Amino acid sequence: MNYTLFRKYCSGKATWEEKKEFLDWIDSHPAHKEEYMQARRIFDFQIWNPELQKNAKSDKRLYLYFKQCLKVVAIFIFAWVFFWYYSANDEKSALCHSVYVPAGQRAEISLPDGSKVWLNSKTTLTYPLWFGDNERMVTVNGEAYFEVAKDTEHPFIVQTKKYNIQVLGTEFNVISYEDYPYFETTLLKGSVKLSSKESGNDILMQPNMRVSDMGGHIVNEIISSKNQFLWRDGILFFNNASIGQIMKKLELYYDVKIILRNASLKNIKYTGKFRIKYGAEQVLKVLQIYNDFSYQKDEENNVITIQ
Repeated sequence: MNYTLFRKYCSGKATWEEKKEFLDWIDSHPAHKEEYMQARRIFDFQIWNPELQKNAKSDKRLYLYFKQCLKVVAIFIFAWVFFWYYSANDEKSALCHSVYVPAGQRAEISLPDGSKVWLNSKTTLTYPLWFGDNERMVTVNGEAYFEVAKDTEHPFIVQTKKYNIQVLGTEFNVISYEDYPYFETTLLKGSVKLSSKESGNDILMQPNMRVSDMGGHIVNEIISSKNQFLWRDGILFFNNASIGQIMKKLELYYDVKIILRNASLKNIKYTGKFRIKYGAEQVLKVLQIYNDFSYQKDEENNVITIQ
C-alpha cells in the first residue's frame, strides 16, 4: 500500500486523480480491501494517541507506526461492515464502514469528501468509501457533530431513525439513539432541511436553532450557549439538569446501570462540567458535596445504587 496516498485519501486531501488511483488499487485484489480496512481502523484510532501520530512522517515510519498501534487498538471496539452496492448513476462499487465508539470514549473521523465528524459515546457511524455521483449519505445511531465540506452539487444527507438531515455545507450536532425515544439536532452554521420519515414534513433550520422530538412532541428553540457540545473536548456538561437527566447521561457515557432509591433527590437541579475520563463516580462524589446521599457500586454487574 502507498501509505502517503492512503493518508491523503483518509484525511480528505487527495485530488480526484489520487482518489481514483487509490480506489482502483483497492478494487484490484480482495487482499487490498482487507489491508485497507485494517489500516483505516488504525488511522481512525490515531486521535487517541497523538504522540504516535507525530512520529508518522514517512512511508516507512508510518508502517512501523501502524504496527505499534495494532498492539493497543484492541481497547476500542470498532464494528466494521463492508459490502458491494450499485447505484443507477454510479456503477463503481463502494466499500462501507460502520464505526462504533464504546461507552466513555469519543472519536474524530475524516470522510472521503473532507467533511469531519466527531462521534460521542456509544455512537455508530456508517459511511461509504466513495460517495456517489448524486449525494453524500451517511447513517448515525447516537450523537455526532458534523463539519460538512461544501459541495452544492452533492447534498450531504444524514440518516437517523426518525429523520433525515440534508445539508450543502454546514456545522451541526445530532442526537438519535435507536433505543431511546428522543431526537435532537442543533444547527451552528449554514442551513439544513430536516425531514421526518413518519409525517413527511420538512423543517428549514437556521443557525443556533435546535429541534427536538420526544415521542412526537416537537420543540423548536434558539440556543444561547454551545456548552452542550463540549463533549468533543472530553467534557460532560449539565445545565440546570435534573437527577434523572444526569443519571441517564451517566448510563449512556459509562455503560452502567444506575438505580435511584433516594426520593429526596428527584427535585434537585445541577449545573456543572466534568472531565469524561474521570468516570461516573467522580460526578456522584461532586453531587454528594451539595446533597445528602450515599451510593454503592456492584462491580460484578456494573450497577450503581443511590440511597
